[in-house]
Amino acid sequence: MLHIILGDDSRASRQRYIQLKDEYKKKEYDIVPLDSSSLLKMDQWLYQSIGLFASKKAFFGENLLSRKELRELLKKYDTKSTDINIFIWEELLEDRVVKYYFKNAHLSLSKLPQTIFKLLDTLYPSNKQQALTLLGVLSKNINEHMILVMMQKRIRELIVVQAGIKSEKKLASWQVARLKTQAGKWDEKKISSLYEALYRVEVLSKTSANYYSVKKALDIVLFYFL
Repeated sequence: MLHIILGDDSRASRQRYIQLKDEYKKKEYDIVPLDSSSLLKMDQWLYQSIGLFASKKAFFGENLLSRKELRELLKKYDTKSTDINIFIWEELLEDRVVKYYFKNAHLSLSKLPQTIFKLLDTLYPSNKQQALTLLGVLSKNINEHMILVMMQKRIRELIVVQAGIKSEKKLASWQVARLKTQAGKWDEKKISSLYEALYRVEVLSKTSANYYSVKKALDIVLFYFL
């Protein structure tokens, strides 16, 4: 059976993936790493597991489903049988894509609250009050580092859209239109400076050099740039 762990809360989905790996180790399964090349050996490994005294195997791979050819290889294991256990963690792929390709897979979905996307939509000049208010609400329920990561991703998306570069992430037409509208509210130099400021917050948060908490640093950044 395929077990696919994903969602826009990548920190939580990653933790769930690691937790599952630890659980299967405790059940005395052999943990077999999967990548694009080893995936071709799946049939061989499964055949070797059929014997009476063969060790049980659980297969764990990361970010394999974004490639169509690998999705096709994994589709043959998309059954309800629990004799085969394949775990795939996906950082970026949307659940609608996974559900389309894999009808029997067990999905473990970690979703961020919709409020964070409201915050991301408020990131444009002359809108600091709304952005700061939402940041204050969100920081009570979501890890401040996750908020920082999501803000970095959104500003990076806006810079890409503003530059006319096609995003690597497959977006719906309404999502592209919304990003273009938001990007159009920014001066090119100012949004680049904002991205650099968020990067500095990230770097300082990983050292003892940061005087402020991440939340306080984000307050200052938003107050200055919005």
